[in-house]
Amino acid sequence: TTTTTTLPPTTTTTTLPPTTTTTTTLPPTTTTTEPPSTDLVVQTGYTANEYAGIARAAAILDLEVEEFQRTGVYVVSFLTAINPTPPEPMRPRPPVDGPALVATIWSEEEIPMLLAVAEAWGLTPAEMQKFGAILLAFFVGLAYG
Repeated sequence: TTTTTTLPPTTTTTTLPPTTTTTTTLPPTTTTTEPPSTDLVVQTGYTANEYAGIARAAAILDLEVEEFQRTGVYVVSFLTAINPTPPEPMRPRPPVDGPALVATIWSEEEIPMLLAVAEAWGLTPAEMQKFGAILLAFFVGLAYG
């Protein structure tokens, strides 16, 4: 004989704790500070015509005007260094109060060169920037017409 027993179906229910999302904002653990700047910003003023000339020359060399101004000072520094005779102070001094202002940032490493070449010519750093930029524009004009 076979006996069949039918049991009611069983259901198992598991209750889980509710899921929650917690966002915690922590303060930054590191702080970045810039070291104090020892750079020197030198601003030189040009007339509208002077500025147009150095801007054209800078474009020919694919330089920004600020970088062209810096490069001009390096050119004067080089020419001063290869000349066995120290230069006479430049007179009259180039006026640097024009309305077209160009500011060049000189790094701590570059400042001694800027100051030395300016002093050699009896100029301020702003006057040296103008002299260098105008001289370099002249050379670019000679080379590129």
